[in-house]
Amino acid sequence: MRPQAAPEIDGFSDIQRAALFIAKDIHSRDGRRAATNPLARPLPGFPAIADDERLADEPAGERFRRSANAEHFGRESLVVDLARGVAHFLEAREQFVPQHGSSLTIFTMTVAEHKAQAPESVQCFIVTVSDTRTLDDDVSGRTIAELLTAAGHVVAGRTVVRDDPELVHGTIERHLADRGVQVIITNGGTGVSSRDSTYEAISTLLEKRLDGFGELFRMLSYQEIGPAAMMTRACAGLVSRRIIVALPGSPGAVRLAMEKLVLPELGHLVQQASK
Repeated sequence: MRPQAAPEIDGFSDIQRAALFIAKDIHSRDGRRAATNPLARPLPGFPAIADDERLADEPAGERFRRSANAEHFGRESLVVDLARGVAHFLEAREQFVPQHGSSLTIFTMTVAEHKAQAPESVQCFIVTVSDTRTLDDDVSGRTIAELLTAAGHVVAGRTVVRDDPELVHGTIERHLADRGVQVIITNGGTGVSSRDSTYEAISTLLEKRLDGFGELFRMLSYQEIGPAAMMTRACAGLVSRRIIVALPGSPGAVRLAMEKLVLPELGHLVQQASK
């Protein structure tokens, strides 16, 4: 089939509109604009994008067959069949561009492709929050540094500060002023005792919160220590396009968070935060 230019509605082609991951069209019955998540439920009836270019589909056959109105290119994509109200991912390295209104191709980037654009090494600063530890006996801070270095990242420095919200807040702000620091990782002070104040110090700084980090960490902790995991207030977020991660103070919790959550996504986080 000879490739055809993607048809347009309201000045936007199917391909441009598909990038929003929302199917928007004019409802066939009342002419109003309708919006729907193509994966959530069967789609309403939509008119063909260009009636004079309408092409008849072949019988559906298997759900994962290539549709008759598509051109084969060479990337992965999600095809939504507006006529049948079904959607599926195509095989790896395939992409179909719709030729009329019965299909909508949503271009997707795989996680691997996303991560391929992330830096392999980032600059990190470690802040240990404790009333009793020093750099010499700071096992958790040293563990973070060793894990970062082993993964190819750079430890720009380490410090220990008392568990005081003003001190923690000021220390983080001071190192945020160093434009070479891309990530600040704290440990300690995330519990619920009267002296645990790291969460309060960091939460007032965050411009964007990564709620999923705390949720995932507590889920992983629950598998190891049971319901006591609810008492950790580990958190993460963004400040001035830099990443801040607040971990508990115990060496076991630090290793769990670093190995399962922080290290696998650190470069990716930095890459996304810098956009």
